[in-house]
Amino acid sequence: MGLNNGILTQPISLEDIAQCFGVSTEDLGTLCSYSDINMWAKYKPLRHGYEGVLTDAQRALGGYGILATKYNVDNSSSRESAINNAIAGNTGWRHDKPRGENYSEWYRELDFDGYNHNSICPFYLEDASLVEELRVMVGQRVNLPVNNMLVTDITGIIGLDDASKSGYGFIVKRGSTIIHIDAINSAGTDVNWPLNQNHTISLVYAAGTYQVCGYIRDYNRGNAVLLPCSVLTIDVDKEQDIVILSVTLSASGAKTVASLTITGNRKSPVVPAGTATLRIYNTSGKEIESHNYRVDQLSYGQSYSKSDRYELQYTTIGSYSLSYQGVTITKQV
Repeated sequence: MGLNNGILTQPISLEDIAQCFGVSTEDLGTLCSYSDINMWAKYKPLRHGYEGVLTDAQRALGGYGILATKYNVDNSSSRESAINNAIAGNTGWRHDKPRGENYSEWYRELDFDGYNHNSICPFYLEDASLVEELRVMVGQRVNLPVNNMLVTDITGIIGLDDASKSGYGFIVKRGSTIIHIDAINSAGTDVNWPLNQNHTISLVYAAGTYQVCGYIRDYNRGNAVLLPCSVLTIDVDKEQDIVILSVTLSASGAKTVASLTITGNRKSPVVPAGTATLRIYNTSGKEIESHNYRVDQLSYGQSYSKSDRYELQYTTIGSYSLSYQGVTITKQV
């Protein structure tokens, strides 16, 4: 068949391969080492000492001609190097092309049998942010082109034997600050976001401009390889309050009843314990009373509630405020 819609199938000529790349040369060595070979095509030239037609098992043992740089993401300087390389456009993935007979690496025309020039990276990393949080979507693409590299092919190349025990992690850069969101759970026994599933993950809640790269690593805390996806640049415009405050004052006879609720509004880390302060002002705006409440650590969605009766005439109150962890709400009576 030769060349059809970017796909090469037997019988293949050197002219077919040249036409696929849009070049005039029909030199086999030049074509097998051509810079525009799509590395995400499963069937392509690779380094191998066998001169004949390679089997699928031989291709798999040869990593389908793909290599990836490994990083020790447990080390801060290594994480910095990883994201800076990714920002510069180098995620560390490359096609290990054959170098010829002098290296005992043969050029084989039939390495191109099944080659699909339309192949794509099987991973995706996409921006799914909300106004107040940095959120990404990550996972494996579906409906890949024919003869495309699969994630299951890639895991073998980079030493991840079980995709359910390999996971996605992230390195996030804001200015000179680097944040690490590890693929490994806190106990070190499993992964947070397994490679065999697709995920939508909230990473950061503070306002700012962030650059994000993903990586994959095994649960046994081996070295990581960067996702072969472009670095995301994401603006988070609004800093989310870490707590949601609610308070009302009401009359109880001539006296005053206060009802207040404080709800955790930050997922990671949790809202630390602290002291909430209720301030009460007269109609002239002068503070006439204040009350402190000890609030324990709050997880996301967890609430602290309190109701108190004060020996204060409700009719003397003009306004009041509740403050906690840098958040304040003020109400008029």
